[in-house]
Amino acid sequence: MKSSKDMLRESTEHAEDIIAKRYVPFWLFRMFRAQKKAVLWCGSMAKYISGCLFLTLAFAVTVVGLIVLLPSRHARIKFCNHFGTVFGSFNVWLSGSSLTCSGTEHLDKNKPAVYIVNHASVMDLFITMWKTPTGTCSVGKKQVIYYPLFGILYLLSGHLIIDRGNNKKAVASMKKMSFLVKKYGLSAIIFAEGTRSKNGRLGKFKKGFVHMAIQTGLPVVPIILTGTHRAWQARSTTIGKTDMGMHVLPPVDTSAWTKERSNEIVAEMEDLYNENLPVDQQRLPQNAEPEHMVIQADWMQTGDDDDDLKANTA
Repeated sequence: MKSSKDMLRESTEHAEDIIAKRYVPFWLFRMFRAQKKAVLWCGSMAKYISGCLFLTLAFAVTVVGLIVLLPSRHARIKFCNHFGTVFGSFNVWLSGSSLTCSGTEHLDKNKPAVYIVNHASVMDLFITMWKTPTGTCSVGKKQVIYYPLFGILYLLSGHLIIDRGNNKKAVASMKKMSFLVKKYGLSAIIFAEGTRSKNGRLGKFKKGFVHMAIQTGLPVVPIILTGTHRAWQARSTTIGKTDMGMHVLPPVDTSAWTKERSNEIVAEMEDLYNENLPVDQQRLPQNAEPEHMVIQADWMQTGDDDDDLKANTA
C-alpha cells in the first residue's frame, strides 16, 4: 500500500512530465528537474530562471540573424557556430558538471578537418557545439527539426539534415555536404557511431566519416568524450553533476584512404578510441554478456536517501 506522500509525489511528477512535453523545451525542463534535487534550492532555481531568460534572448537574436543571412548557406553555418559556442557552454554550466579539455590545439579553424566523436549522451552535443571551431558543419538526424526551439534554429542554420532510415537519401546528403565543405573551406563533425550509446560504452562505427574524408581530402581529427554518460543518462530525465573530459587527438592523414579499405579503416579508428577511453566506456569483449546501464554521477554518491534519486538511477 502506497503512502499518501508517495502518491502525491508520483502525481506531481506525472503532471510535470505532461507540462514539460507540451509547453516547455524538454531539455530545459530536464535540467530544471535535475537541479531541483540539489541541496541549494535557491541557487538551482536562479540557474534555471537565468538560463531561460538568457537562452530566450540568444534564440531571438540568432533567428533574426539567420533570416537575414538566408541567401548564404555557409554564412548561416558560421553564424550558428557562434550561437553554438554560447548555447553549448551555457548548457554545460547549467548542468553543474565540469569539463576538462586536452589537445584543443588540434581544433584549428584555419585547418579544416573531419571531426569524429563518440556519442554517449545529449551532453555531447553541447560540448561539441561549444568547442568546435567556427566554420564547422554538423550532421543531424531529421527528427532534430521537431525539437522545440532548437529544431527551428537547426532548420535555418544550413547544417545537414540526414534521413537515417533511407540509405539512398543519406548517401546523397553526405555527398552534398562534402561538396559544401570543399567549396567553402569548412570542417565537418560526425558522431562516428551514428547513434547514441545506451550504456556509455563505445559502439560500432559507421562508414560515413570515411566517405566524407575521402570525398573532401581532409584529415580526420578524433575527439574523445568521457564521462558525459554520467552527466545525462540515455532515455532519462536525470542530469547529474559529474566530471567530463574532452580529449582531442592529433589529425589522422587520410590521403591513402580508399573505399575498398573502409572496413579496415573503421576497425583501426574503433581501436584508437577504445585505447583512449576509460575502462567503463570501452567496448565489451565479444563473448561478454550485455550489461545493464549502472551509472553513478557525483551527486548520486552522497548517501542521500531520497526515493526520487533511487528511482531515477535504477
